[in-house]
Amino acid sequence: GGKTPPPQTKTDKEDAHTATRNNKSTLFSPDDMPVTEAEFTQAAEDVKRYKQCTNDEQLELYGWYKQATIGDCTTERPGMFDLKGKAKWDAWKSREGSGKGTAMDEYCKVVAAIKAKYDDDA
Repeated sequence: GGKTPPPQTKTDKEDAHTATRNNKSTLFSPDDMPVTEAEFTQAAEDVKRYKQCTNDEQLELYGWYKQATIGDCTTERPGMFDLKGKAKWDAWKSREGSGKGTAMDEYCKVVAAIKAKYDDDA
């Protein structure tokens, strides 16, 4: 009963490629492990406390979140009267091609930046 393993998805190669390119951030040292699902989930929970996020920050979070949890955007772009829907769709669509690991990583970076920015006010 030799079952053939499922074909590898394209994200592994891409992640290795994008990880090296995006390592300019000071928040994570280069040898740091990519974020785990647990850290990603925690970041998503944490950021809900920051109600003062700007629209841009929310869209950035949304785009990376969808890319991390669903992958490339698969839906049609909303109509011209749905401004919010269009903005969200664009934010997600602009992440197309990012692997899950990259998207989770970037999402956590955005959350970390938001925490750093707003925790001073507290």
